[in-house]
Amino acid sequence: MPASGEITPEREHLLLTTHHAIVATIGADGAPQVTPNWYLWDGEAFWISTLDWTVKVRNVRRDPRVTLCIDPGVRSADYAQVSGLAEVIEGDVRGGTLPLIRKYEPDDETTLAHWEGIRADRVLIRVRPVRWQWRF
Repeated sequence: MPASGEITPEREHLLLTTHHAIVATIGADGAPQVTPNWYLWDGEAFWISTLDWTVKVRNVRRDPRVTLCIDPGVRSADYAQVSGLAEVIEGDVRGGTLPLIRKYEPDDETTLAHWEGIRADRVLIRVRPVRWQWRF
């Protein structure tokens, strides 16, 4: 679990309710590549749904080290920075993607409609935390 402290109920709330993770991967030239993404924290790993042809997927396949910033986007807010190892999950990712979409969509009907609109070329990235930094 976290190298710099336990996940308190307040920290867990931040991870479960924040809308975006800023995902940083390492480009082929060593420069960071950064994107905001929807994500889901399941208590052990972060899940990110994306298209299989994106730069972040290409970067993770080459170098699995990633850093996430979980930031609610309000002034003086608490945040988490998470460094970890990522893997790309391919194939039938519907079952892993639907819980992530449910975090953002208000009901099953819109969740399923959202899935139908994005399912082509879809993969999941699972990030297992190795190190945590908290601003609390």
